[in-house]
Amino acid sequence: MSIEVINAVRRAMAMAMGGSRVLIQVDGEEDLLAIPAVLLAPRGSLVLYGLYTGYLIAIPITDEYKLAMLKLFSMMRPGNA
Repeated sequence: MSIEVINAVRRAMAMAMGGSRVLIQVDGEEDLLAIPAVLLAPRGSLVLYGLYTGYLIAIPITDEYKLAMLKLFSMMRPGNA
């Protein structure tokens, strides 16, 4: 996951917190975009994303989900393979 992708999520979150409606549309495949979205979203909010199968996934932003995503994200760093 590139820093550009993480920064796009960061900008989207700032816009949403300012009252704007925000949609991040991915051209191609970015299955892991939910990880920074959950980490950056404020507690009590909801991260929604669609699967290629047509299902909609909803992740309530809680401390437990943030911790789980932080663990996943830390495993993705170079040298942790």
